[in-house]
Amino acid sequence: MRLRYLALGDSYTIGEGVDPADRWPYRLTARLRAQGIDVGEPEIIATTGWTTGELATALEDRDPEGPYDLVTLLVGVNDQYRGHGVERYLSGFTALLARAGVRVAFTQMLSDRSHNSGKIRQLAGNAVANGLPWELGL
Repeated sequence: MRLRYLALGDSYTIGEGVDPADRWPYRLTARLRAQGIDVGEPEIIATTGWTTGELATALEDRDPEGPYDLVTLLVGVNDQYRGHGVERYLSGFTALLARAGVRVAFTQMLSDRSHNSGKIRQLAGNAVANGLPWELGL
């Protein structure tokens, strides 16, 4: 079964000034395929400069048809750059996760043998403690 992939975000997602093949969603897709995972072309909703609020508006306008098997969400630096508070960012980010139908899993590549790789449940618990709804954390 081919996996459906939705890539959401800002310039970190679209790779401002980067060859399209080198953009995050395409690099991830290529990496997954190289590991034998059948993933389709990414559907990308992203623009340089977007905040969580602007991405939320774009999601409403585009209304992507889920469900998706994989969703990446790379957004937030512009919230910080524009001086939006942490609470506003967390609220917006959490709403985006819910809108995209995301079940969140915190993980690292198997090749990453850092001391944090065994702390996935702790990281999920920390995310919940900092505002992520309990049902979205694993």
